[in-house]
Amino acid sequence: MPRQISADVKDLIKRMLQTNPVKRITLSEIKRHRWFLQDLPSYLQELSRANLRNDNQVDKDVVRHLINIDQRIKKNFDEVCKDIADKRAIDYVGSYELIKHDKLKRECFAANKGTEGER
Repeated sequence: MPRQISADVKDLIKRMLQTNPVKRITLSEIKRHRWFLQDLPSYLQELSRANLRNDNQVDKDVVRHLINIDQRIKKNFDEVCKDIADKRAIDYVGSYELIKHDKLKRECFAANKGTEGER
């Protein structure tokens, strides 16, 4: 690898290119990697932590909101939740992820705004 690449980047690249899938770094591990977190804006760090905590949890409030705004969804609440949990290739699953990301971002900015006066 080129000399100008930092040791952290080299480590991450080597672990991502690991040919043995059992030893290969996972997406969750990448999000916790030192290089990934370096210079990451605080709201994105919080989003990353929130995503790691809630990776497999479906936000039922977001699902309710999604069903209310997307009249094309003909499935019931539980079916929509299952599609989202299974990460099915359906338009509303992508919409759910965008709405959930926006919700987490707003929560992070609200939390950061509340702690700015404490510094």
